[in-house]
Amino acid sequence: MWERQGQTVLVTGAHTALGAKVIDRLANSGWTVRILVDSSQLHQQYPRRIIPVLGSLDDRASMVEIVRDCRAVVHLQERQATRNPQQFVHENIEHTRTLVQVAREVHVAQFIFLSSASVAHRRGSPYSHSKKIAEDVVRGSGLEWTIVRPSMLVGIEGGLEYQSLRKIIRRFVGIPLPEGGHAVKRPLHEDDLAEGIDLLMRASLSSINRRTYHLSGQKSITVVDLVHQISTEHGWPKRATFNVPSWVCWWAARLVDRIFQWPYPASHLLRVIMDDEDHDNEPASHDFGFRPRPLSGRLIPQPTLDHWRHIAKPAMAPIRMQKGFSIIRRNTR
Repeated sequence: MWERQGQTVLVTGAHTALGAKVIDRLANSGWTVRILVDSSQLHQQYPRRIIPVLGSLDDRASMVEIVRDCRAVVHLQERQATRNPQQFVHENIEHTRTLVQVAREVHVAQFIFLSSASVAHRRGSPYSHSKKIAEDVVRGSGLEWTIVRPSMLVGIEGGLEYQSLRKIIRRFVGIPLPEGGHAVKRPLHEDDLAEGIDLLMRASLSSINRRTYHLSGQKSITVVDLVHQISTEHGWPKRATFNVPSWVCWWAARLVDRIFQWPYPASHLLRVIMDDEDHDNEPASHDFGFRPRPLSGRLIPQPTLDHWRHIAKPAMAPIRMQKGFSIIRRNTR
């Protein structure tokens, strides 16, 4: 048992595959995990130690009461894709600013912020710019903060760049790659990222305080080799890859964006594919024992996203708490 066991942590962005894994790990480690829900999620069933709370990052007053007795905050919620850049500003920057201000007001002891390795890319995007500004908000907060920059996220859901790449590989037998796909990546499985966040919560604050960590997979791999690994593990025929000049790729991506208006633009995916993400895990390994497992055999998505939603639990009923926000508790009658 360690000294923070039994204390409360707020986790935003819980209703994603990554969020579900993070709250499971923290709950199993002894934390009482508070998550934000809306009215449509009010009567879902949650495992022990996971406490749903009606609240929104758009409502600062309610967030003060939600965060007030929390020992720590893990901020995972973000907007990854949109055609409207103002949504990046509102959800990635302003929501972070609100949460930081609330955490400072109620004297939260630890603040962990999920950023992105794309912040360090040579070719930025509206998403990466918004995460960079959000990082600056966290750094200037006066809190005891830690920033995590995961590399390309793979797994049950994975990041949008991985989802898009996997969709392209599934649909096409020939894959055009800018400059032959020789950019180097270290894909990180979402299970390993969830474990890394759990390790951060266990670590001594003095060893991780006010530090930024790149969390990457165990081994480096080129994009072209990743394409072949994805197709192999999914049982698809080996895809042919083509070396395409970068200027042709940019022209084609802009044309696709103009025609299809996808929420995650092709030009954003191209930026991710063309930039290296080969960051060393040594600082994270030294400071809090982060050691990701090999990626081989872990690229096939599982059938269930939020597995804890489907665990049979006793019925639960809403109750009221102070100053007008609700939580869920089990009906013991």
